[in-house]
Amino acid sequence: MIKFMDVISIVGFSSMVLGFIYVGRKLQVLDDLRDTVNKIKCNLKVVADFLTKKFTDFNAAEITQ
Repeated sequence: MIKFMDVISIVGFSSMVLGFIYVGRKLQVLDDLRDTVNKIKCNLKVVADFLTKKFTDFNAAEITQ
């Protein structure tokens, strides 16, 4: 005979495992997002350096308007 507390402990344990898996996947997504943002920062810096140093018609005041 299955007792009520056995059912509660089985459901609770499986819920905890699924919860940990869900949180782990969300953390992985955040790590991927951080890597993507770092790549974008690097590319943006390269473009900004080109515009400010090599491109003679660039006016930084036009960006802020």
